[in-house]
Amino acid sequence: MEIGSMLEIQPSALFEGNRTGSFALPLEADASYHASYYNTGRSAITHLLQFLGRSRRVFLPSFICTSVTDAVHRAGNPVVFYPVGEDLQPDSSFLSSASPAPGDLVYICQYFGTVIEDDAMELFLSLQKKGILLIEDITMSLLSTAGAHFAFGDYLIGSIRKWFAVPDGGILYGKEKLPELPGDVQSVNEYTTYYFTAQMMKQMYLDAPDLYDKDVYLSLMRHANDVLFSDYTIRPMSDLGMRLLESTDVAQVRKQREDNYRLLHGLLSDEEAITLLPAPADGMIPFCLFLLNEKRDDLLRRLIDADIYCNIHWRPNDATDRFPSSCALAKNCLSIPADQRYGASHMQHIATVLKDALSFL
Repeated sequence: MEIGSMLEIQPSALFEGNRTGSFALPLEADASYHASYYNTGRSAITHLLQFLGRSRRVFLPSFICTSVTDAVHRAGNPVVFYPVGEDLQPDSSFLSSASPAPGDLVYICQYFGTVIEDDAMELFLSLQKKGILLIEDITMSLLSTAGAHFAFGDYLIGSIRKWFAVPDGGILYGKEKLPELPGDVQSVNEYTTYYFTAQMMKQMYLDAPDLYDKDVYLSLMRHANDVLFSDYTIRPMSDLGMRLLESTDVAQVRKQREDNYRLLHGLLSDEEAITLLPAPADGMIPFCLFLLNEKRDDLLRRLIDADIYCNIHWRPNDATDRFPSSCALAKNCLSIPADQRYGASHMQHIATVLKDALSFL
C-alpha cells in the first residue's frame, strides 16, 4: 500500500468535464470576491504585488514557504518578517510594535485549519480599518468555508494544484478584479506537460506496480519540479487543469478530507511523542495532519520505508531561521497525508505505522 506524494490523475477524468454545470470552490459563493485563476499560487502573489506596487512594504510571517518569500522578492517589495508561535498563532504584539502603516501589506497564513486567536484577529481588523491591506494565504485551508476568522482579507491566495489531481492551478480572490494577463502568454509550459505526464504514469504504476518502473515517472516528476523553479513566467491556469478541476466533486473531496483528518487525529491524539494541532473548528478543512516531533527526520525515514510519503511544510529557510519559534517549527514539523484518495482503512494503517515508528525513536 503506497500513500501520499503527487496526486495521480485518472484518465477517465479527462472525459467527464463539468459534473454539475456550476463548478466552484467554496469561497466562490462569496459575491464580494472576484476570482482569478493562475498556473501557481506564486504567480498569483507576483501578479497581485505588481498590481499593488513595489513600493509597499510586505509584512510576512516567519513560518512560510520559500515560494512565497521568493515571489515577494521577485516583485521587488521590501519585506518585514514577524514571528509565528509554535502553536501557529501570529505574534500580534510583535506585529503591532512593528507599526505597519497605511499602504503597507500584511500577509497572513491560515495554517492547517487552525483558528486565528481573538487578539490577532482584533489587530488584523484594526490594521485593515487603517488602510493596511491584508493578503490572506488560504492554501493550507483552501476548502474551508468563510467565517469570522477565515476569508476576511482584502485578497485571498491559494494553490489549487496541492489539493486536486491537476497539473497546475492557483487562485486569487480579490475585492477588486486584477487586470487580465497578456493574451500572448501561454498557459502550458514544460512543467505542466511533464507533471501531467508523471501524474498519469503514476496512476498506471499504482494499477500495475509489477508491470511498470516507478523510477520512470519519478524522474519526470523531478524534471517538472526543476522547471517549476526555473520558469517564473506568470501564466493563467491551463485549460487542461481547468477541465480536470471541473470534473471534481468538490463537496465529496471536502467531506472525505474532513472525515480522514478527524479520524486520524483521533487515532493519534493519545500519542505523547508527537504534538498535534487542536481538531479544527466546524467549516475548517486542513490540507493535511500537521504534527511536531523532535526526531522528525528519523520519523520521516521510517514512514518512507513503509511507503507512506509525507511532506514537510516547511523546512528551515531564511525566513524561519529569524525567530526561535518558527525555527523550531521548521525543524520538527511533518505533514501526514489525509486527502481524498484515501479512506478509513488508510488512516488506520497510517496511525499503526506511525505509532510503531515512534516506538523505535
